[in-house]
Amino acid sequence: MKYSNHVCLTCKKEFLGRLNQKYCSIACKTLYNNEKAAKLRHELIDHKILQKNFLILKEFYATRKIITKKYGYTYYLINGYAFRLLTERNNQYVIIKK
Repeated sequence: MKYSNHVCLTCKKEFLGRLNQKYCSIACKTLYNNEKAAKLRHELIDHKILQKNFLILKEFYATRKIITKKYGYTYYLINGYAFRLLTERNNQYVIIKK
């Protein structure tokens, strides 16, 4: 079996391991995966809150969907307000125009 020097993704220490090894120990691997999962859970919670708010607005007000000709954005009109959803770097924002 071939071995080479690596740098652990979690603790940044050098270690000797298999060619495909990324972590120096099971503890480092577990810590890395737990942090990754926590970040994903946090992003999903934010996404669910936005989805829920959008559904509430959609049910509460009569909405009309308009697609602009110039830029191709989709706007939703609710009681004199226009808004569109913007997704940027895995975050969603609501842009409101009067």
